[in-house]
Amino acid sequence: MPAIQRSFFIFIFFHSLALIRFLILFFFPFFQVASKNPHAWFQGVKHSAETISTPTPNNRYITYPYTKLMNAFPMVNQSASVVLTTVHQARLAGIPEEQWVFPLGGAHFLDVYDIT
Repeated sequence: MPAIQRSFFIFIFFHSLALIRFLILFFFPFFQVASKNPHAWFQGVKHSAETISTPTPNNRYITYPYTKLMNAFPMVNQSASVVLTTVHQARLAGIPEEQWVFPLGGAHFLDVYDIT
């Protein structure tokens, strides 16, 4: 491998380590809050920032430089729903106005599958 390519890969490697440090410091407080949620996939688990970022047999790389604990778990059963209705129907149903939400936008997503 030419020296210029080697230096490029070394640069990318160390840049990714800095990115991991930043991500862990930024997102670790969110992980701490989520671990207290009784419906969380990892409820009650007390991982340290170092545990989350260090690859082990139980925390393998999903794709370098991200370990399993740094990724979302899309195969966990998750759901949400919204019932849309008119103001008239909401009043007829007895829904208090303080519970009304007026959506300002929407989105649609289809699962994207690996292409490899």
